[in-house]
Formats: sequence, C-alpha cells, structure tokens
Amino acid sequence: MTYYFYQTDRQTKMSLKKYPSCSIFRLLGFFFMGFLAALVFSGVIPNYSEDDWLSNPLYYLICRWCSKLLYVCGAILGVYLVANIGEIRCSLRQPFMGCLFSLPWVFIGDGNVTMAPLLAGLSTKFKGLQWQQVEHVSKDDKTKFIFDITGYCLASITWIFLIFIGLYFNATVVVDDERIPLRLALSNFLKSDVWIRTKDSLYQLYKIYSHAGWKRMYSDAKHLFDLSGEGNAYRLLELSKSASQKEINKQCRILSRQYHPDRQKDQEEKVKAQEKFIEIQKACNTLSTERSRRAKSSSRSEDKNTRMKSDPFRKRTDL
Repeated sequence: MTYYFYQTDRQTKMSLKKYPSCSIFRLLGFFFMGFLAALVFSGVIPNYSEDDWLSNPLYYLICRWCSKLLYVCGAILGVYLVANIGEIRCSLRQPFMGCLFSLPWVFIGDGNVTMAPLLAGLSTKFKGLQWQQVEHVSKDDKTKFIFDITGYCLASITWIFLIFIGLYFNATVVVDDERIPLRLALSNFLKSDVWIRTKDSLYQLYKIYSHAGWKRMYSDAKHLFDLSGEGNAYRLLELSKSASQKEINKQCRILSRQYHPDRQKDQEEKVKAQEKFIEIQKACNTLSTERSRRAKSSSRSEDKNTRMKSDPFRKRTDL
C-alpha cells in the first residue's frame, strides 16, 4: 500500500514537471561533495614546490598537471554521486561538460580550482537531472541487494584508500618547530629502536600464545586489566589476594555491619553508608562467584587429567 501511494505521488510529480527541480540542499551538496572529492583525488599526487621546478622540471610538470586532472575527475564524481541520490538520476555527461568549461581556470597559471565543482554543479542543476524510472523490486531479490552492498563496500574502501594516500604524500608533522613530511616521519619511526623492540616483543608474545593457546591470552588480559573486578573487590574489602574464603566471609560480615545504613543517624551519613554497603555486597558477590568458577574449572581439569592417565590412548576429542 505504501509503495502504491509512493508511485502515485511520483507519477503526479512527473506529470506536472518534465524535469525534476533541484533543491538548494542538493545544489549545496553538489558544491560540497564535488570539492571534497576533488581534494581527495588530487591528494594522491605528492605536493610539489617551486624548488622542484628548478631541480626537476619534468617532475614538477607531471605532478602539477596530474594533480589538477585528478581534481577535475574528483569534482565530476562528487557531483555525480549527489545527483543520483533519491528519485532523481543524472549521467556523467553534464558534470563532465561543466568541468570542461572550468579547464581554463584550473590549468592556466595557479588557477581557481573551485570553479570545477561550481560549474559542474550548475551544469547538472540546469541540464542534467531526470526522473528515475523505478520498478517494484521483490523483497526476495537478494542478488540486487548483494550487488548494492558490494558496491557500497568497494566505494568506501576506495575512499578510505585515497584519503590515506593523500595523507601519506601530503601531510606533515611538526617536530621542534620544523615541518617534516609524514612519509619521512613514518620511515624514520619504522627504523627506530622503539619500533624494533616493540616488533620483537609482539613476535615473542605471538610465539608464547601460539604455543600456550589463545585462551591463555584472554585469561592473562582479564587478569591484567581486572575485567572481572576481582582486584578492585580485594582492595575494597582491604584483603590480600591470598586470603581464604573464610577470611573473605568474615571481612564481608564485619564491613556490612560497620556500613549498614540503619547504624547511621544522620541522613547524609546514611546515604553515604548505603552506597558503601552496596559496593561491599557487590565485592563479596564478585569474589564468591570468581572463586566458585575457578574451583569448577580446576575440578574439570583434574577430571580430564585423571581420565587421560587412566586411558592414555583415548582421543582428546572424547574428553
């Protein structure tokens, strides 16, 4: 039913207007996305300077012209993407024609590179928009869905790849008030002692856990970062980790009586005592749960070892 009303509304719009109108938001999207895509595309070419012209004129000219050519291509693609959002469609012809008229501004001298997305957007607004002929697609048509998702993923990967290339070639970092290209800084970092020691440490960890099992890695991380809250519970109860279960129960009773809200007369002190009382109860439950889980795990391990010793030819998959 919703699809029927949607199609009826579209047919009404198409009968009233031969060509769809371009809203101000779509027009701004032309300029913004065209400019952004142009920057991303042109960023894959390393920055050139006037010194390159003196040292290597051919390199300077190639970088300069390729950068501007990619800038124009990015502007065309950015405008094209925005123009094809929703119920409106556009071909590459109109953005291309707009950028074609911007070539004198882009390539002559330093040029005004903003003219490419500007003229591409205006050309698309006045001549390039058409109604999309939508046909009902069955919900069972999984092929189109997979095709669309694949296209979106590839487009996203391409965008991210281009952005990283642009940062690698053109970004700089400031070290002691001196700008150093990011690619040179990364190269120096990969040769530094810090990275070499880090790489060796990671390799040693990989060998240890590949031999001991990756579950051991999770167990060590859980213990190191106190994911279960056991370490915090010991600190809250003012106990050492070697305390027995009897000592834990005794300390829980003492602190529970000490911080019980009913023992406080002042209202403010009663609120603070209640918060502390709740924390103590949670800590006691945490220690009880962790110790019980550890005891069960140890019991299962002992049973497995006992069965293995009694029947050494038994397969591990039978355990």
